[in-house]
Amino acid sequence: MEHFGGPCLVLAGPGSGKTFTLTRRIEHLIRVCHVPPEQILVITFTKAAATEMQQRFYHLMGEVQPVVFGTFHSVFYRMLREEGFAEADQIITGKDRQQLLKEAASRCHFKSVKQDFFQILSREISYIANTGVDPLNYQSKVLPQENVGRIYEEYQSLKSHYQMMDFDDLLTKTREMFLQHEDILNRWRRRFRFFLLDEVQDMNEPQFQVIRMLAEPKNNIFAVGDDDQSIYRFRGAAPRLMLDFSKYYPGCHVICLQENFRCGGSITAAANRLISHNKIRYEKHMTQVQDRAGVVQITMAETAEDEAKMVTEQIKKLQKEGFFLEDMAMLFRGYAQMRSVMETCVREGIPFYLKDRMPNPYDHWVMSDVITYLKLAENVGRGKPMDREDLIKIMNRPRRFLARGSLTAEKIRPDDWKAAYNGKVWMQERIELLCSQLQRILKMPGYTAVHYLRKTVGYDEFVEEYMQAHPEETECMERLEQLEKLARGTKNIREFMDKIEGLKKETEQANRRAGKKNGIGMYTIHGAKGLEFAVVFLLGCNEGDCPSKNAVTSEDLEEERRIFYVGITRAKERLYLSGVKKDLHGKKYPSRFLKEMQEG
Repeated sequence: MEHFGGPCLVLAGPGSGKTFTLTRRIEHLIRVCHVPPEQILVITFTKAAATEMQQRFYHLMGEVQPVVFGTFHSVFYRMLREEGFAEADQIITGKDRQQLLKEAASRCHFKSVKQDFFQILSREISYIANTGVDPLNYQSKVLPQENVGRIYEEYQSLKSHYQMMDFDDLLTKTREMFLQHEDILNRWRRRFRFFLLDEVQDMNEPQFQVIRMLAEPKNNIFAVGDDDQSIYRFRGAAPRLMLDFSKYYPGCHVICLQENFRCGGSITAAANRLISHNKIRYEKHMTQVQDRAGVVQITMAETAEDEAKMVTEQIKKLQKEGFFLEDMAMLFRGYAQMRSVMETCVREGIPFYLKDRMPNPYDHWVMSDVITYLKLAENVGRGKPMDREDLIKIMNRPRRFLARGSLTAEKIRPDDWKAAYNGKVWMQERIELLCSQLQRILKMPGYTAVHYLRKTVGYDEFVEEYMQAHPEETECMERLEQLEKLARGTKNIREFMDKIEGLKKETEQANRRAGKKNGIGMYTIHGAKGLEFAVVFLLGCNEGDCPSKNAVTSEDLEEERRIFYVGITRAKERLYLSGVKKDLHGKKYPSRFLKEMQEG
């Protein structure tokens, strides 16, 4: 707090009072050092964090002060706009950005059935922009079959053509502005004299370069963060910038906040043992401040459904002990792991909320295909015409070599469809077989219908062939197995479709409640960063999930360990870790991180 001029690096472990320190430092600069508040710039990574820090500072001071609080993006946008390098209507976000990405992908003759392809592509585009890698030589780990670099180049060209800018441009164009216009740079150097940076472990190269330019020559940079909580490498964060801070600023003051005011003793000890296995980090050891011991419990269930049931039973027990649902959170490595628990919570009447909207698992294209087959079965079996759009979706899944041009109306009857292949008996026979299969499906119970569709109709063969061409699509077979499980006990396909529709609606309702803390929270570990709860359930603690199966290098594994570390340090009093012994692919093994937490 009392550090005045020159560079300072503060290593702030979880629960060590990082925000407290930052707000007290701003107060000290103004009241004791008599720094004009408008010369202080405070940057953090999210709008919510910036707002919270600003409000805490105002409360501390007892009045509003003209200190500038913001995110990198908001601060850089302000600079660009004031200098005439950006206009409000130029900035694209959300749907507009996705639409431009779709146009770029289309120009590259690319098509995908992957449900969240453009969300993933958007992250990849940002990664290229924020790291400065050569787009045309970039090989994506999550979209290995696609030429992401080519789509990136086309996307940049489209933005230029339409005179648009995205959030990534706010960083790169601010850097270009300062490099090309020394007078503008000097003007902003006079404007701000003291820089306070929050969460510096998440900085990327363009962000750090701009701050370094602005801070010269005094270099009054007060950087706060925790290299052990750097978990955003996938979007361009460069934790080495924090690790090399003393190289950029020789002789900088380094302060280590090692007292944990959040976690109970057993949780703090487990976190220390876990993170000590990382080699590339600042050496530090968190010490417990709270006098409570805390609880750390590890349990492995047979299946994901058993794990979900076990967790919901524990939640009910905790409620009887006096814990409120709002004091608890369930954490997951990714959205895919949430499905079983969400279904169990719905069944058990446990209210829950999501931090952010999640992709609805019941919208997955494989599930959509199966439901489309069942809808067509109802039509054919009851003598009603079939929708052209539905037929286009599934008529070549599996491959039947049926042409779109054969569907000459919006409503299709089998005889009319066959007439389009007049003289081609073999094609008419394929249509007859498909319609015959649909008629049989209508008479089956839900489970039998899905199994018949997969094995007899041949939908599994189509999915297997697709997965060979798209190895990144790892969930397709799991979705089919999930559908079979959900179909058990349903008397007919209509009852089964109603069940799926109900689950789909419940997920959408949970999405609409996203951010409204009503019930127990469901978060990805990334989404829970910066938060704390009395009770934390961390599910899916298995090899291949956490750490991810995509973590192959030592650098990847160290990041996975940091992600796990962030997860367990959200817990104040009780930490419940769980995993499964088997899944659809066979035996599952406990995460290595569970052993590391216990051994040291």
